[in-house]
Amino acid sequence: PGLYPKQPHKMSSGVPVNQECVLAFEEMKKNKFRYCVFRLNDALTEIVVEKKSDGFDNVSWEDFISNFGDNACRYGACILDYDAGDDGVRSKVVFMTWAPDTAKTKEKMVYASSKDAIKKVLMGIQLELQGTEKPEVAKTEVVAKCKLISK
Repeated sequence: PGLYPKQPHKMSSGVPVNQECVLAFEEMKKNKFRYCVFRLNDALTEIVVEKKSDGFDNVSWEDFISNFGDNACRYGACILDYDAGDDGVRSKVVFMTWAPDTAKTKEKMVYASSKDAIKKVLMGIQLELQGTEKPEVAKTEVVAKCKLISK
């Protein structure tokens, strides 16, 4: 018996993740599509699926990156295939938080505080990125990071 009443379990910060996000991520890992893009709903109260790629084999990293604009924050997950030299072609499940400098301050704050909530429910992330401008998330940069964690 403690001095304080038991508090119900609450997330420490951020907003809840819609179950569709988890289902889309699991389908993506089964190669049903190459990527998923997630966003906060208009009220900034829940993380929802914004888009899934059309197919798998004909979709590139550049197609994934094209979903991230100059003024809005997003989360995304993508299966990135890359040439690992003597080790052949490898794949990594990459999770990205996109928060451009030109996005609204409140939006950036809610995305930052909600990142852990979405990462916690998306099991199998192998590389995490944070992007604020396109050169930071160019395929050559991301492949270099993939190779570092594969050693």
